[in-house]
Amino acid sequence: MAEIGQRRLFKDEDGLILPKRASYAEKAIPRQFRNAAEQELIDELGYFVAVVAEATLASNFILNWVL
Repeated sequence: MAEIGQRRLFKDEDGLILPKRASYAEKAIPRQFRNAAEQELIDELGYFVAVVAEATLASNFILNWVL
């Protein structure tokens, strides 16, 4: 963190510094997945988890109603 007078500026490892009168900073966000296959795998796993959660909730509701 650099200090100029009483104003403090934050600097990250890429050298991004907030300008004197800026209220926000912009920076490009890198891709989170290496390729499309990883994204498809995550999507399929998310769908599987959603199906299992719905089945668990439905069976719990039925068991509670029976008991």
